[in-house]
Amino acid sequence: MPDKLIKIAIAGSTDDGKSTLLGRFLMDTHNVPDDQLQSIAEESKRLGRPAPEIAWLTDGLSTEQQKLITIDVAYRSVNLNGIRFQLIDTPGHLEFLTRAAVGISEADSLVLITDISRSITDQTIRHLILARMFGINRLIVVVNKMDIVDWKMQRFCDFQKALTAKFSLLFPGQITYIPVSALSGHNVVFDSGYTQWYQGPTLFQCFLNLADQNVSRLKSHSNTTIARIAWYRPDLKCMGMKILSGILKSGEELFLKGSEKSIIIQSIFYHGIKADTAFMGQSITVLIEGEFNEIFEGICSKKPLNYLSADIVVEAVLFEECNNKTLKWVTHAGNFDVTVEILTDLTSEAFECEWTTSADSFAVFKRLRIHAYLPEGLPSYILNRGLLFGNNKKLVAITGREIGQ
Repeated sequence: MPDKLIKIAIAGSTDDGKSTLLGRFLMDTHNVPDDQLQSIAEESKRLGRPAPEIAWLTDGLSTEQQKLITIDVAYRSVNLNGIRFQLIDTPGHLEFLTRAAVGISEADSLVLITDISRSITDQTIRHLILARMFGINRLIVVVNKMDIVDWKMQRFCDFQKALTAKFSLLFPGQITYIPVSALSGHNVVFDSGYTQWYQGPTLFQCFLNLADQNVSRLKSHSNTTIARIAWYRPDLKCMGMKILSGILKSGEELFLKGSEKSIIIQSIFYHGIKADTAFMGQSITVLIEGEFNEIFEGICSKKPLNYLSADIVVEAVLFEECNNKTLKWVTHAGNFDVTVEILTDLTSEAFECEWTTSADSFAVFKRLRIHAYLPEGLPSYILNRGLLFGNNKKLVAITGREIGQ
C-alpha cells in the first residue's frame, strides 16, 4: 500500500499556545524520552517556573525558553498507530513570518491554533493565507484555552461562528473546530470530559483521519507518470527518484529530460524492499537497463518531455523586491531560470492588515507572473510550491498555487 510521511504544520499567533499544544501532544502520545522531561523539569525549576514548561519540548533554543516565544521552525517526527507524521511548529511572531512561511509550505495539512479569550489576530489571518497559497485543503482549528471560559458551549459556538465568517473568505477547504485546553491536555489526545456537549474528534483522532484521507489520495493517482531523479550511479546503473505523479512499474520505459534517450526500469526498491509498483509521493531506488553514462539530475516521464514557453500566475510571499528580475525557481519538478513580474497585491482582497514585518524584514503577499520554459504536459500541482532565489542565492520569495486552478 502506498504511504508517505504526513507533514502537519502547527501555526497561529503569538501566545495562542502552539508550542504548549505540540509539547502536550508529544507527551500524551509517549513520544518524549524520560531524560528530556526530567531536564525540562529541572530547568523550569531553576528559572522559577511554577510547573514544567512543556512548550520547551519543541522550543529548543535557549533564547526561546527565556523569552517564552518560538523563534525558529521546530520539527518532530512521530509514529502514531504505525503511521509516520512530521509535526512542524512554526513561529507566531510577525518578524519571523519568513520562517513560518517555510514551515507551512512543507505541510500537507494545517493545525491553526486560536485563543478563545481574545480576538482573531492579523498573524492568524496571514497563516491562513499561506495555507491557501500552498494548496492545503484540510484545516484543523484548535480553539485553545477553553478552561479560561469555564468550558462553556455558548462561548465556543460564538467563537466558531466568528471564525467561520472570516475564514470562509480565504480558505475553500474543509475546516474542523476542536475545543481544547493545551495546558491540561483536554481534547489533545484524550477527552477528559470537560466538554460533554462536544461530540467531535480529539486532535489525535483528527491526525489519524488525515492519514486515511492521505492514503485515499495516493490511490487516486494521475494518469501522467513523472518522476524526479535525485541521484545516479552509472557504475551500478542505479538511480534514486521520487514519483511526482502517476505510478511506475517494473519493466516500463522512462524518457529523460528533453532528450531522445530513455531507460528501462529493471527493478524497483522502496525502503530497501523490492516492489513491483511505485506510487505518487514515494521516493524509490531503481535499477535500470540501457546505455546511459552521463551524470544527470532532472525529471523523466513515460512520454517524451518537450520544453515550451509558459507564463504562470501564482500566489507568493515576497521577502525582497523582484519585479522584472531573472531568478532561479526551485520546484519539485526541477530548477528553472525564470523572469518574474509582480502583478497585484493579495492582501486587499479580504482583510486590511499590516503586512510589512519591520523596516529590515520585508514580507508581502503578491500575485506574480512567472515566465519559464517548462516540460509540456507537466501537471500544474507539481509547481504549486517553489522557491525563488536571486543570483546571490538569497531567498527572494516562496511561491504557491497557480491562479485559476
